[in-house]
Amino acid sequence: FNNLNPPNHSREPCPMAPASAASAASAVRVNPTFTRPRGFPDRLTRAPRAPRVTSTRRPVPNRRRVTQHRATAMSAGEPGDDDAVVEAETSLFESFASLPFAAGASLHRDPRDPSRLTLRVTTSQRDLVANRSRRSVAAMNVDKDRSKGASTPLYHPPFGTEERGVLASSVSPSGNKRMVVRSGKDDGDRGAADVCVEIWEGGALAAEILVSPKTHGAVCVDGTFGGISWSAAEGRVAYVAEAPAPDPTPEWPSGVTVAAVEGSDGDARGDDPTGASEKKKQKKKKKKGWRGKGRWREEWGEQLVGRVDPAVFVLDIADGRVTRVAGLAEYGVAASGPVWAPRAPDTIDSDALVCPVWRANIDNFHDTSRRLGLVFCFNRPSAAYLAHVPLDPTLHDATLKFAPVLLTRSTRSATWPRFTPDGDVLVWFSHDRAVESGAHFATVALCAMPWHGHESAVAVAAAAEESRALVPVVDAPERPGGFPGLYISSPPPDDPWLRRHRSDAPRMVLQTTWGAGEAIVTVDVTTGAVTRMTPPPGDGGGSWTLCDAKDGVVAAIRSDPGSIPSVRIAWGDAG
Repeated sequence: FNNLNPPNHSREPCPMAPASAASAASAVRVNPTFTRPRGFPDRLTRAPRAPRVTSTRRPVPNRRRVTQHRATAMSAGEPGDDDAVVEAETSLFESFASLPFAAGASLHRDPRDPSRLTLRVTTSQRDLVANRSRRSVAAMNVDKDRSKGASTPLYHPPFGTEERGVLASSVSPSGNKRMVVRSGKDDGDRGAADVCVEIWEGGALAAEILVSPKTHGAVCVDGTFGGISWSAAEGRVAYVAEAPAPDPTPEWPSGVTVAAVEGSDGDARGDDPTGASEKKKQKKKKKKGWRGKGRWREEWGEQLVGRVDPAVFVLDIADGRVTRVAGLAEYGVAASGPVWAPRAPDTIDSDALVCPVWRANIDNFHDTSRRLGLVFCFNRPSAAYLAHVPLDPTLHDATLKFAPVLLTRSTRSATWPRFTPDGDVLVWFSHDRAVESGAHFATVALCAMPWHGHESAVAVAAAAEESRALVPVVDAPERPGGFPGLYISSPPPDDPWLRRHRSDAPRMVLQTTWGAGEAIVTVDVTTGAVTRMTPPPGDGGGSWTLCDAKDGVVAAIRSDPGSIPSVRIAWGDAG
């Protein structure tokens, strides 16, 4: 992996450069033996002061230095200088909290130059005053050719662009379009909307769709339910959002409380002999009502507060129509990230979706009917279905080519489906071992099935019978430090393939827990062989987070206890 160098235009240390805890702490010498009992301001205790060691490390960059008076007060530990001690410690905390770090990265194709990719790096920085994190995005170019890309240093621009109010963002596979999801609650002048979807193309806003609460609620952007998938022709987008809530309870009158009626000067003078004003008053005089909360709806909880009924929706960009995928609610209680099936030769765009669904019947927990949460709990049964989505969204459900077809009959768990670049194989991840044992998290199996098209439900069902475990569950490593099996707790990239040419064997890049850290591995879809790309933590490899992959280029974030997370780039043909 090649390191992404942060901007540095002076001889001073760069704020994004890795800084150890010892070097930052040396900027301010704190006497750790001076204690103050909580609740008793007049009682102070003093332990024997540890000998001071003069540090030669440089202070934390771009932070204000503590004055000589504060440093002297802290080293002496005088009881009367408690405010100076607290202020100096606060300054030290600000120095650590304000250090920016890489929070994400994504790769996108450049429609103007097929030999390059656009790398978008998201940087996060803590804002202590506003008590939130500020995120900015910076873009740079990466060559697909390893010989050129590896020899050219990558530098982070001096600054990025802060994107406020963006809930989700997705770039189309070709790089020509971008979908941005924002909260629509501030768009009161244009009508009531809970979600605002923007489609950008050619450097301009091509479409803006305001989705009302009657269509669906908030868009799911988490790793459990979230997922955005573009169709083959990039004319349709599938995503997961909260299904509309049931109709509210009836409005009940409140008895003596009524709405105020605006009067006029003519009413006071009696200039209205016809009584029209009195009739107008009676018409406007309406009792204020109230509504009940309705039936209690159980949420998924555990970082999924507010998620009750996630469902799959499809946006047709041309006419701005949003429709819900029919039939999935009959088989489960919530849907996860959908993926478009390969386009049929005789169609202009994709018309079928592979959708993972969390099952409603928890047959492995007979003593409870509660949802029990989903974050890091993969012991709930799930399955993947193929659903037909007509190209004409106005058609009735009766015109569907087939009802949802179960694809994962050989396993009780199926999440995060992905199609190979040629569309001949469908792979998914099975947490069947967790479902069988009841453990929250267990070894994951990578399963695959051939794909022969979806012209009929019979053909799809026949292909589902040929599914197999590509990477089976590993009970124990063959040797110390060997491959322990797949432990995957987050979705892989939308395009996780290290294949630049059609003649190359498809290899899948994944992030998995291996020993004391997270590692990045590749899986040969033909043989199931697993190869580690990153070195182990014992060899200085640190821990890795897989961000994205595109056309044989991989973007990841490396971190360790002594280094700030930084972006690294690798080329899949490097082995």
